[in-house]
Amino acid sequence: MNEVELYLQFRAELDKMFVPDLLKCFEVFPITGTRHHMRQRVDEKKIGLLCVAHMDGWEYIDCLYLLPEYRRSGIGKKAALEFYKKYKEKEIRLHIIRANTVAQQFWRSIFDLELIEENEIDGLYRIRGLKK
Repeated sequence: MNEVELYLQFRAELDKMFVPDLLKCFEVFPITGTRHHMRQRVDEKKIGLLCVAHMDGWEYIDCLYLLPEYRRSGIGKKAALEFYKKYKEKEIRLHIIRANTVAQQFWRSIFDLELIEENEIDGLYRIRGLKK
């Protein structure tokens, strides 16, 4: 087992211990999808989530996650826009991992972003408004 595999195993074990408590710090907006059969709604299941922290004077988007098979369908954009419309009167911030080019493109396609601070791993952005 190499260092990356060992570290990933460590992170998986750590996440199992701490993520339940970590999620208590956020408001979690479940994203659901509906499966249809012969034009009738069959069931609705959780397909992703949007985790948000309500800070003093601003909102912080911690993550937006969709199961891979639901990506690039407009569902993530819809969830982000619904959140934005609800809280657009407040300042909204989010971190984007620098190496995650898909996330960079996703957020920049929806919002006008202002970089607040950056390090080797990610950048903290302020949402200035919708992309024109």
